[in-house]
Amino acid sequence: MMPTNLTLLERKISNNLNCLYFVDHPVYRIQKNHQLVLAPEYASAGRVTAISCDDQQRYHIDFEATKELVLTEKKVVKVTNNMLEQSTSQFLATLGYQFVPNEPVGSAEAAASIPPMLPAASPLNAAPTSYIVIDCEFGTLFRKSGSAKAISWRVQDTAGTHDSIFQLSAIGFSQHHQTAPFFNRYFDNPNFLPDKKLAGLAETGLTMAAYEAQGAPLTVLKAFIQQVIQPQLPLVFWDQTQDIKHIRLLLSEYYAQLTTSEQELVQQPVVIFDAQAYTNMLINRGNHKSGNHDLPLNGLAALFSIT
Repeated sequence: MMPTNLTLLERKISNNLNCLYFVDHPVYRIQKNHQLVLAPEYASAGRVTAISCDDQQRYHIDFEATKELVLTEKKVVKVTNNMLEQSTSQFLATLGYQFVPNEPVGSAEAAASIPPMLPAASPLNAAPTSYIVIDCEFGTLFRKSGSAKAISWRVQDTAGTHDSIFQLSAIGFSQHHQTAPFFNRYFDNPNFLPDKKLAGLAETGLTMAAYEAQGAPLTVLKAFIQQVIQPQLPLVFWDQTQDIKHIRLLLSEYYAQLTTSEQELVQQPVVIFDAQAYTNMLINRGNHKSGNHDLPLNGLAALFSIT
């Protein structure tokens, strides 16, 4: 009989590197030399809090900030307990794993000390009356190379994604009336193509110096925390998936540069209302079946004659 509570699980992933789930640690990717590096796609999940096996031989992996992952037995390469209560390095070495030596600050061990950003509280099953709507626009990240005469741009991968937030907007509402905040900021990311900066300059009407000052990522995040997170109202998204993921990634990246009070705020659970998921629930209720309809927001607005 497999123990109910487990310590470590290796997951087989077709056409990619396997993942390692290790209780009280973030999720790792297993390199071909068995060294462990952070799995960037799990950046917002936080640490693994528990691994268990049910009576149907399905493995349940719980995280600090996201819902559980359930795996069938055929997707599991290795699963074990730390029966001897060895130290982390001894336990991993016994199983043939090791952390990347001399890994820089901000890597696996450092990231393990960063708590999950904006962990989700219990989701709402009805539309809130007072809330803040959030929407993001994104830009592709590039790496610049070459000389002044022949500059080339190559798409780069940062934390497992090719994109980052270009525009971050938030508007407060109460009883269908607009309230504070009215937040609209642009990130001046040096890894965006120049046309992104030109677009931001055109939208804001700011001078180059003022745009670069207001668009410094830490400056934007501090203002976002104060104006949008501090009121602790429900956050409303139309499909939260990408928006909240990238907000959490940026908060994690700049967490160490926040004040103590700001760090406390971004660790507080947030109530999220996903309007697209709610719309799907209403449609499924009418059809008496389940399904994911992925309605476009502009299509829904047109249906109700809303601009």
